[in-house]
Amino acid sequence: MKIIFIAVISIFGLAQILNAESKDIQNNKDYYFSRFFEEFSKAARPQSEISDDFNQSMIKLKKIKDSLSGGSVVFLTHGTLGGVVNDSDYYFTKDGIRDDRKYLNAIKKFTNASRGYVLKWPGDNSQTIRENTALEFSKVIKTKIRQISGKTGMEQNKIPLILVGHSFGASVMLDVSDMLAEAGYNVELLLTFNCPNNSYAHNTGVQHVNIYSNYDWIVQLFCNMYFNGSYANYDFCGPARVTFDNAVNICFDMFYDEKRYKYFKKGRPDKIVMALVRHHGTRTERLLSDIDERLSSLGECGNGT
Repeated sequence: MKIIFIAVISIFGLAQILNAESKDIQNNKDYYFSRFFEEFSKAARPQSEISDDFNQSMIKLKKIKDSLSGGSVVFLTHGTLGGVVNDSDYYFTKDGIRDDRKYLNAIKKFTNASRGYVLKWPGDNSQTIRENTALEFSKVIKTKIRQISGKTGMEQNKIPLILVGHSFGASVMLDVSDMLAEAGYNVELLLTFNCPNNSYAHNTGVQHVNIYSNYDWIVQLFCNMYFNGSYANYDFCGPARVTFDNAVNICFDMFYDEKRYKYFKKGRPDKIVMALVRHHGTRTERLLSDIDERLSSLGECGNGT
């Protein structure tokens, strides 16, 4: 009985601490936001380092793209929705119009795939929902592969799969990739954009291309979400960039330009624009075109000659 009483008091005390911290953050947002940006700016990598990494990563990406078998099946999903957009218009076309189907076609062209599907989920910022979504996606993909196998006569585990996701949708696809690879399916490529998951260990040997930004403070904040996204902690928690040891990591900042800035500006404060461009600028058909243009300049050998 004494132990139960102590446990109840401890939980009550923790709840009071969290509630007080939450109120402090809400009441002093400007202060915490300013402090966050000071620390955020200090952690930014020198441009020379980014350039060196970028050049090497682009060479690796060209080799991966050249190695893709063709005839693969793309599965694309969106990120957190948060009531801002609906699940049918998350990705941007070259014209700046939200249209997932057209973006899917661009991804198919980018990866030389023959089929493609858009997978939808609630888009809530909840670890539980993301885990459940990964399980559901895995089942849906297995069903699709079984159907394709029945039509083509190709063995299910020989059909090449390409998984694509942005933001927390990328986190979902990390788990889906592992589930499918461990079940013996042929996951040919995992393509993630601005993935906030900074504690993932990818050990299945799947080729992984990860697009990140050194200045994506949306990732910076939401990597530090806790209690299933109850609120964001404005304390600095490390660099915004999220990269993976076993991936080809490509810095989106090398594609940043005035046109992208103007598109997201629309009267918003510069700090907000910076977040929008660096995080949402990667879910655009234009980025795929820009990457292909850079790759074409590398030459046949992938070394610029």
